[in-house]
Parts: sequence; structure tokens; C-alpha cells
Amino acid sequence: MKIFITGGVGSGKSSFALSIADKLSSERKTKNKIFLATAIPGDDEISEKIKKHRFQRGDDWITIEEPYDIAGHINNQYDVILLDCITMWVTNLFFRYFKEPERIELIKNSFIRSLLEFQNLIIIVSNETGFGIISDKKEIRHWSNLLSEVNRRIAEISDQVYLVVSGIPIKIKG
Repeated sequence: MKIFITGGVGSGKSSFALSIADKLSSERKTKNKIFLATAIPGDDEISEKIKKHRFQRGDDWITIEEPYDIAGHINNQYDVILLDCITMWVTNLFFRYFKEPERIELIKNSFIRSLLEFQNLIIIVSNETGFGIISDKKEIRHWSNLLSEVNRRIAEISDQVYLVVSGIPIKIKG
């Protein structure tokens, strides 16, 4: 089962994703669950957010911090994967490989293939940027378009999709 959760910054996506993951893990009596974190702790704010999320998860999650090669960790040896978040992953790729769009395309396609092949429970969190303004900066428009494309592809292959608005999850698919 693939569940995609999107919404604005600070909308409650991560908390909602964790609650679904914990509930479904408990129902399925799964033991092998990982939290696949994509954030790079580049400043105090991000570092604090990472600490808060670790505390919320507790000790029954194995945390894997991977800012670039998330496809390499999406395999059927895990019963449950909580991937948080696609926005940070796309940002990491964008800044690392900005001058290599073909490399970004290969990495993105590898990720989508890994999702298609994954047979267990995966919950994926991302930000919805389509409700915002269109930037006058070419680089920001390119990043936003890349994130939007990845989000669309994930939503297409997901069994359930939720939009979280002001802490309220709204099921929009499944």
C-alpha cells in the first residue's frame, strides 16, 4: 500500500503520517519499520525540527538519513517505510545537480521505479507548492515544476492521497 500525504508548510503532514504509520503498523503487527529522512541539518531551525520529529517517533523506528539516494532504501526488506519528505529530497537534488538535469531525471525515475516495485506499506510526505505564487526567479520556477512533477507521479501510483490543511487531513484519493 502506498499513501501520499501533501499539504502546506506546517500543516501537520508529518504528525498525520506518523499517526497513520503507527496505526497501520500496529494493526499489521509489523516490526521492521524505517523512517527515511531526507533533510540535511543545515541550520538551527532544521536541526530543531529533526530533533522534534525523532522525539515524536520514539524508539521503535529505525531512522535512515539519506538526502539523495532514497530509491536505494526502498526495498521489500522493510515492512513499513515513512518517507519524510519529498520536498527536501527534491531541494537537495536540485542544488546538488542543478547543472545536470539529466542526472536529476535518472534519479527521479529510479525513485518512481522503486515505489512501483515496493510491495509493503510506504507513507510519503511532501509539500504542495501549487497553491503559492509563481516566482519571478527562473531557478525557483524550475524547482517548483520539478517538485510538482514528482508529486503528481507519486499521487498517480498511490492507493491513497491526503491533503492536510491547518491540521485537518482530507482524503482526496482512495
